[in-house]
Amino acid sequence: MELTIFKGDELTLCMSLRITQKQFQQTLQNYLRNNVLKCSCERCQADIMALALNRLPARYYVSSRGEIMTQWESQALPDQTRIITEVVRAAQQVSATPLHPVNSFS
Repeated sequence: MELTIFKGDELTLCMSLRITQKQFQQTLQNYLRNNVLKCSCERCQADIMALALNRLPARYYVSSRGEIMTQWESQALPDQTRIITEVVRAAQQVSATPLHPVNSFS
């Protein structure tokens, strides 16, 4: 998703949510495949996404070149490491205190 923040006569400032969110969703799915959480329902996954994405920096660009650079930079190891770190932190937090009753038989 691309969100237009400012639109002037010749310049549009955009924020790219799509890049970070897509990487995040892939990382979360990998984490859930390899780790057992108290609950991994859609609500808990959404809570994990919200917690972690709020801790990750926003990426802004004003041109096609800026969008390409943003995509390229998001593939760098430090960004990947930060996404993994935030996924683990948020998953542990949500698993420890889900916002709904957890069925002990599931």
